Formats: sequence, C-alpha cells, structure tokens
Amino acid sequence: MDQRKVQKLIEKYGIPGRDAYDLPESPLRFPDGAHYRMEISGVERPEVLEAVIDEAKKRNVPVHRVISVVMGATYLTRAELKEFAKIAAEAKVEVILTPGPRSGWDTGRQLLTPEGSLSGLRFRGADQIRHVVTDILRAVEIGFRGFLVLDEGLLWLLSRMRENGDLPKDT
Repeated sequence: MDQRKVQKLIEKYGIPGRDAYDLPESPLRFPDGAHYRMEISGVERPEVLEAVIDEAKKRNVPVHRVISVVMGATYLTRAELKEFAKIAAEAKVEVILTPGPRSGWDTGRQLLTPEGSLSGLRFRGADQIRHVVTDILRAVEIGFRGFLVLDEGLLWLLSRMRENGDLPKDT
C-alpha cells in the first residue's frame, strides 16, 4: 500500500496524515547536552541490571535510568541492593527504586474491590507507612536517592522528612 494514499485517506477523516516534522527543534537539553533520556522499567535484580547494561553496550543504546525492583525493594537483601547500586554507579545509570511492602501484600482486600481499585496502591494504616519508610531508609543508607512513591500521603511525609533533614536533600 502506498503511504501517500494512506496519508490522504486518513486526512479525509480529519486525522493528520503524518507527524508535524516542521515543528522547530527545541533548544532545551539535559545537563550533558543530550536531547532525550532512555528509561527501562521492571529491572528487578542485580543480574537483570547487568544484562540490561551489557545489551545496551552491545547495541550502542544509552540507558540513563532504570525503574527497579517494582516487586519491592523489600525483597532484596542489603547485599543485593549494594550490588545493584554498584553496578548502576559504574555504568552511570540512575536508579529509581519502588519501595515496599505495598497494599497488595497487606491482609486487607480493599485493593481487589471495584471501589478499592479506584483508590490505587495507597498504604493502609500506620504499620504499612512504617514498613515502607523503613524500606526507604534502608535503601538510602546503601546510597539510593530515587524512589517511585505511589501514595500521596507517603509523598507528603517523605517531603517533610527531607525538609527536616531526616532524608538527604538529594533524595
């Protein structure tokens, strides 16, 4: 099928037939001068991070950030987290950890109800907040500074903790 014919066909229905390549180039850049960033999520273990970095080198594809241990940093030992941090630091890859435990691990089943699914992955009760803050502080001790925070109440608490010096300013 001829691409020009398809372009005219979809334009007939009010949809642009191609991207707007005539847009001006943005003068904005990342601090290292790059136009974009490459991020990979779901990197669960140190061995997987090594494989991602090795493959990126083989294919000459930069990887700038990984969203990691989505299963929950709680599942990794201190030694595994240290190895994860070491591999990432050597490769100059930023790591965003997903702390745990989360609501899916709790005894409550609110998350599985139609109404509960709308409330998202919020933490339930002071125990869950204490557990996740413990997980974050453990990761901070190891050297991690980026976290994927799924609960706006937790985000509020962590922001206050950072303002008061209970978390590093670069967290």
